[in-house]
Amino acid sequence: MPGVAKSAACANCKKKRIKCDQKWPTCAPCRRSALVCPGPSSTLKFIQHLAPPTDGTPAGKRKAPVSSKAAHPFAVMVDRGHLSPYNNGNALHGSFRLQVPRFKSTTTADRVSAQLVHLLEIKERTGLELPPYLKFVPERLSHSNCLADSIALLYLTWHQASRGESQAKVLGSRTYGKALKSLQRAVNSQAVYTVETLAAMVILLGLTVHYKPFTLIDYRPHTVAIRHVMRQIGAPQIQSSLHIGLIQSTEGLIGGHFESPWRETNEILQSLSGNNERREGEKEVEAFARTSLEGIMTVFRPYLSNTLPTVLKIRKDPIAMSGSRESVLQDILDVRGLVEAARKDLWEVCSSPGFMAELPEPNFFLGHKVVFTSSTIANYVLSLTMMNISVLAVLYDVQKLYGTVNEPARAESQNLCLKIWKCLPYLESLDAATSTRLLKSVASVFEHATDEEISSILETNLEWSNLGAKSRTDREGFRAEVTRISNLWYCRGSGQQEVQYSIRPPDKS
Repeated sequence: MPGVAKSAACANCKKKRIKCDQKWPTCAPCRRSALVCPGPSSTLKFIQHLAPPTDGTPAGKRKAPVSSKAAHPFAVMVDRGHLSPYNNGNALHGSFRLQVPRFKSTTTADRVSAQLVHLLEIKERTGLELPPYLKFVPERLSHSNCLADSIALLYLTWHQASRGESQAKVLGSRTYGKALKSLQRAVNSQAVYTVETLAAMVILLGLTVHYKPFTLIDYRPHTVAIRHVMRQIGAPQIQSSLHIGLIQSTEGLIGGHFESPWRETNEILQSLSGNNERREGEKEVEAFARTSLEGIMTVFRPYLSNTLPTVLKIRKDPIAMSGSRESVLQDILDVRGLVEAARKDLWEVCSSPGFMAELPEPNFFLGHKVVFTSSTIANYVLSLTMMNISVLAVLYDVQKLYGTVNEPARAESQNLCLKIWKCLPYLESLDAATSTRLLKSVASVFEHATDEEISSILETNLEWSNLGAKSRTDREGFRAEVTRISNLWYCRGSGQQEVQYSIRPPDKS
């Protein structure tokens, strides 16, 4: 009978004494541990039982037939060593060597490419955004060190998340420093205006946003640099899938406060998405929204850099800072008036022709949903609305510190928060990268949600792990992360939080 292998498990599994599923070229345990799988064991023991002798030949002199077919579909057996008697001469004992045809990573680009392919193939949800353009990256890795180093950092981030470890460790890793230095070298060389360098810039910006979900940190230098490189490279060719994918994924990210440099590529992008027609007037609405947001930012940036630091001092010592109360309140009220006026104008412009609409949605716990004709319009509307909510929250908190409870401001803030809650069904219809980015930008609207409301919110099909929820029932993790972001937005001290109260109006029935 044919020889039987003692064990075909890979050396890693044997060393750890765990079960190897032998699914080559990489077994599942090695895949989970992000190890290079050595493949099946190089040497297999076998025992060949012999038929009773018919010619009187001693067992030790008889030869065992060797099959030309491998016991494993990926292996080729080669005779190794001499055969020796076994079981009182009734069998022969020996070994065969397996030659396994498997891919060997000979360069850094090959290794990183294999990691990226593995990352794209698995379906585990780790909270890391994986934009579609990544599938076009492997063939480019050998042409760009900075792109290879950025992908290696991306893989390390996923690996930390999949093992349940803190992803913050990545920021102090050698891989992170190597990726930054590699990109810096590319930017200072002739390789700066290439699609590969652009991809590395976009990946690193995405990871930065992932590590620090929407704080008051200004990402303007990063987005300006990406827009500059995009313009210098020029419009993409229809066959350049990676270039087009980068433009699609960054359209909202760099277009929030800046004019998009890729209006001439609309026909290409629309043809790829199957949407060859845009609603009449949609471009004009987007232009109006962009202009409104850019105008408000001219007054909102000084508010962030001047007024909010004073608010933080007032929170720390209201009595000592009482002399600054009136001037700070007046500054907040001035910004509130401008932001509120711009937000109302934008809502009217978007709602009249139906570019933004509130519709019945019986499957959603609020019974209604707010939808938009494009994610670009949604981005502008949500941004202005969040500015309005943040100013109202700071106004309410400062007045409350000095004994005045501004109920109209709180009621107005609740109404705006409810509007954003109703956008959740629309966010479910977007790609994962866009919906996650918009969720992070509006995280503070969930601050005052009750436990019942949080449970309903987490039931929506969105990636809530980016906002602290380890599962759809993790209300504590979700509330802790939302509170942290709200404290940053509203310049509160750590640990401060308003009492929860229902955002929803009471049921009239």
